[in-house]
Amino acid sequence: MGEQKIHPDLRRVLDTVDPTAQVPVIVRFRREPGIPTSQQQIANLPMAAAYQILPAVPAEGTAANIRTLADDPQIERIWYDLPVHTMLDVSVPLIQAPRVWAGSGQGAGIKVGVLDTGCDLNHADVKDRVRSSADFTGKGNAQDGNGHGTHVAGIIAGSGAASAGRYRGVAPAADLYIAKVLDDRGGGRMSGVISGLEWAVDQGVDIINMSLGSDGACDGTDALS
Repeated sequence: MGEQKIHPDLRRVLDTVDPTAQVPVIVRFRREPGIPTSQQQIANLPMAAAYQILPAVPAEGTAANIRTLADDPQIERIWYDLPVHTMLDVSVPLIQAPRVWAGSGQGAGIKVGVLDTGCDLNHADVKDRVRSSADFTGKGNAQDGNGHGTHVAGIIAGSGAASAGRYRGVAPAADLYIAKVLDDRGGGRMSGVISGLEWAVDQGVDIINMSLGSDGACDGTDALS
C-alpha cells in the first residue's frame, strides 16, 4: 500500500537514484491541521515548516527512507519536489490591448502576483508598480538576477518609461506583487512555488501569473495542484 502513495514521478527517481542520495519530496499528511512532531521524525527525514494551506511539508530523504515513510498510515501522498524553471518567456504581440484600455481602463486597482525569478525593483518600467515583494529562494530579497521575472512583470504592467512609452505592459496601471520562487539561474522547487502562492494569496491578489513549469505531470495529481 505504501508504494501506491508515492507519485509515479517520484517512483521513477527512487528506482534509479544513488541509494545514498538525498531526494527532495513534498509529503502530504492525512491529519489536519498541522503536523504532529512525531510524524516529522518518521524515517529521520529532515522536514521544513509545514504549509498553511494544506497539511504537507517539504522534506528530503534517501529512497529507502522515503519508502519507509510511505508505509505510515498518516501519510496520504508523497511527490517528488520537482525542479521548476522559466517557460513561455516569449511575449505575444498584437493582442490589441489599447482597445481594451479604451473600454475598461488599464488595470488600475487590480493586484497581480508574479511568481518568477523576482523583479528588477529599480527598473524604470515597473518600479512604481511594485507594491510588495518576497523571496522564497534563500537569496534574501526579490531582486531579479536572471531577467525573466522582470520581463514578465513588464509584459503585465510595464509603464513604458524606459522606451518613452513605446513598449508598455498589457495593464500598465495594475499593481505588482513579486514573489521570487526561481533563483537567478531560473530554477527552483515546487515547494518554493507553493510558499510563493501562499504569500500572494495573503496579499489579496486578484490574479497570479506563473510563467514556469516542470517536466513532471501537471494533471491534478501533482503537489501544486
